Amino acid sequence: MGGCLILESLALFHWCEREGFGPLGISGISMGGHMASLAGCSWHKPLPIIPCLSWTTASQVFTHGVMSAGIPWPLLQNQYSSDHVYQDEIWKMLHSPEESSAFKAGVHFSRNYPSSLDHIESLKEESSAKLSNLISPEMFQTKPVLNPVNTSNPKPKELMSTSELSRLEALNFMRGIMDECTHLGNFTPPVDSSLSIVVTAEHDAYVPRDGIKSISELWKGCDIRYIDAGHIAAFLFNHGVFRKAIIDAFEKTAQKYYGQSLLTESTKIEQDINS
Repeated sequence: MGGCLILESLALFHWCEREGFGPLGISGISMGGHMASLAGCSWHKPLPIIPCLSWTTASQVFTHGVMSAGIPWPLLQNQYSSDHVYQDEIWKMLHSPEESSAFKAGVHFSRNYPSSLDHIESLKEESSAKLSNLISPEMFQTKPVLNPVNTSNPKPKELMSTSELSRLEALNFMRGIMDECTHLGNFTPPVDSSLSIVVTAEHDAYVPRDGIKSISELWKGCDIRYIDAGHIAAFLFNHGVFRKAIIDAFEKTAQKYYGQSLLTESTKIEQDINS
């Protein structure tokens, strides 16, 4: 869907240019906002992009947002576990800009469980042995340690659920697939990010922003405007905010690249009153 929309958008941009229209821009709301971001990033000229109620990736929507409750995770987990192709081949082709060392370590741990747990325990024992060789008991004769941490009894393996680890890996795989195809970090940034105005809901449970890169990190200089509402309320009661963002983005583009304003004096006064 994303690839087709990008291709169609580029065709429309070229047609509009041939017909003499301009300045060109693109906007959308929710999933449409993210699609607008992908299409706008693929255009080779300065373009105002106004994504509303979207963010940097669609992976959070389906793995951590409200929509994640509608995903048949047991089915995906069984399918992922039953076919080694997903683990051995497809995973190697995925790239997520959100991958950190902890993310990769978690994937590696779950994929190699329970041998990974044995490896951790051996490292603990090795570290404890080295520490005991460096520190003599006499050092603590005058200052005994109170309430020492008990490291001799690590967490039993029985408490580590294999099904939970399998589900976590399936979720990470799903996130990797979504990031590969939709993360803005895998696309070139807009030619002029300063033309873009992003409108997002402060309390958006459908498109959570926690734990992922901000769009300002990827689109340097873009303007981010927040609505004090959730996803649904922001859509129902803030169309004026979306329209103003679109007008402001096009006006900025016209002044910067066309040397003129798109707004009449009366329109500017009306805009100031409404804002």
